[in-house]
Amino acid sequence: MRFFHLADLHIGKKVNGYSMVDDQRVILKQVTNLIAQEKPDALILAGDIYDRRNPPIEAVSLFDDFVSEVVLDLKVPILAIGGNHDGGERLGFANAIQAKVGLHLVGSFTWPIPKVRFIDEFGPVDVYLMAYADLAVLHSVVPETEGLNYVEAMDWILTHTDVDEGVRNVLVAHGVVTGDDALVTSDSERVLSIGGTEYWKSASLSKFDYVALGHLHQHQRAGDERIRYAGSLMQYSFSEEKHQKVMLDVVLSEKKDFQFTPIPLEAPHKLVTIKGYLEDLLKVPATVKPYQEDYVRVVLEDSGSLIEPMQRLKNCYPNIMLLERQASLPVDVGVVAPIARKTAMSPVALFETFFEQVTENSADEEMCAIMKGIFEEVQKEEL
Repeated sequence: MRFFHLADLHIGKKVNGYSMVDDQRVILKQVTNLIAQEKPDALILAGDIYDRRNPPIEAVSLFDDFVSEVVLDLKVPILAIGGNHDGGERLGFANAIQAKVGLHLVGSFTWPIPKVRFIDEFGPVDVYLMAYADLAVLHSVVPETEGLNYVEAMDWILTHTDVDEGVRNVLVAHGVVTGDDALVTSDSERVLSIGGTEYWKSASLSKFDYVALGHLHQHQRAGDERIRYAGSLMQYSFSEEKHQKVMLDVVLSEKKDFQFTPIPLEAPHKLVTIKGYLEDLLKVPATVKPYQEDYVRVVLEDSGSLIEPMQRLKNCYPNIMLLERQASLPVDVGVVAPIARKTAMSPVALFETFFEQVTENSADEEMCAIMKGIFEEVQKEEL
């Protein structure tokens, strides 16, 4: 069996006030083109399909178009689970009907863990779809785990999952799996619990021939070559700017025999940090010219006061997201406001981002219009 492994699409995400939907559309088209060309047996999506529980309309529309092309046009089944960013009940709506056309989507944690069976020339392959759940959900859905901590509860669940070890088995899951290796994390991953206690151990996954994981945004293994994070669809924070985003091409032949190949995914804009003195950067030196159309974070090395540095830089770098001063240098606030982590966002855009982060809903047009009026009145009073 051959399948593609993706995770952490975060459709609808905004990065520093910039919507990523158009970039996501471009990358998802790369995925569908690869599926059409390579014709895998299935596509796995290991959680965090959306960036928030109540995704904006354009995000839902994009995912609907993507799923329709893969499942209906290309006739390739999708095996998907909900992650910690997803609204599980909403995501898994009408899953029984969807499964009949090839979309196997488990939005919320279910016990026993549901599975989908495939048959190839080597025999059966059982794919288990374990959606994300916090400890309270595990205790509620699986009463036998009540009183156990997260590590113990997950170990109990995986131990008691009815797996035919005579056939090949794949687990699709979302969360933090620890092994002997240190895991690579990034700023854009939501912390799963205070103290980082929501994890389970790679040793509990011995029944499975391949484990397709989501949550961590860097492609990496988790203690074993067969236990792998695909990483996120694209760069979602400047801590990820060195990450090469990939889709994993996985082939299971005979029992305990698998191969994987990372397929690079290229976004139309990358996240890039450039450093230097303001006047030098305004000349757009050759070292930064290739990044002019990317999403840019500028770190200024100037030590004195600067007049409207953001506006001046925006003329050269239209997609500038962040403007910072090098931490070791003093900032003169006499001419301009402190610009540490200043963004290129308008007050209304800042409000929209804040509202979404707090409520996990998008501010409607009427609310934005009210806030715009308030900001304009404040600006008049300041004048």
